[in-house]
Amino acid sequence: MLVSRLLCFGFLIAPLASGCRDVTAPDPNRTALEANRQRWAERGYTNYVFTLRMDCFCAINGPVNVLVVADSARQVTLQATGAILDAPWIPTIKKLFDIIDQDIARHAPVIRVTYDPTLGYPAEIVSDPIANAIDDEVTYTVTNVVRLAVDPPGAPTNRSVAMGSYGIAPAAPARRGSAPAVTRPFSIRTAAP
Repeated sequence: MLVSRLLCFGFLIAPLASGCRDVTAPDPNRTALEANRQRWAERGYTNYVFTLRMDCFCAINGPVNVLVVADSARQVTLQATGAILDAPWIPTIKKLFDIIDQDIARHAPVIRVTYDPTLGYPAEIVSDPIANAIDDEVTYTVTNVVRLAVDPPGAPTNRSVAMGSYGIAPAAPARRGSAPAVTRPFSIRTAAP
C-alpha cells in the first residue's frame, strides 16, 4: 500500500517538477546574446545599411532598406518601390539586440535567434513574446549589412551607397512642443572592408 501511494505521489509530482528550471544554470539564450552583442560591438558598426524583413501582422509588407547613422535609423526605404517610409519604430541592429534581451528577460514562450557567425548581428529572430496572444508573433530577418563611413564636413564626397545616393540626412522628427526638425548636410561613403 505504501509503495502504491509513493508511486502515485511520484506521478503527481513529476509533471510539476519537469516544468521547473534550474535558475542557477546559465541561460543559453542569454549567453549567446551577450557573446554576439560583444562581437557586434567589437566590429564598430555604428554607420551602416541593412535589409530588414519583418514577417508579422505589421504595417509594412516587404523588406526595407535601413540607413543607420550613429546607431540611429535615419532613413527607411521600401525595397519594392523605393518609397521612403515614415517608420521611426523600425529597429536598428542595436535595437534588435535589445528586443532579444527583453524577450529573454520576460521568458518569452518562443525566442529563437540565429546570429551571423562573423559579425555577430542577429540574422534571424523568431519571437512570440506572449503565450496564447494573437498577432504578437514576429520574425525579423537581417541581410545585406554594409558598413558606411560618414565624411566629416568639408571633405570631398562620394555619395554612392548600396541603397542609393544621400546628400541630406533628415534630423530626428520633432517632438510635440519642441523646435522643428532641421536637416543637416552630410555625405556617406562605403567603408573599406
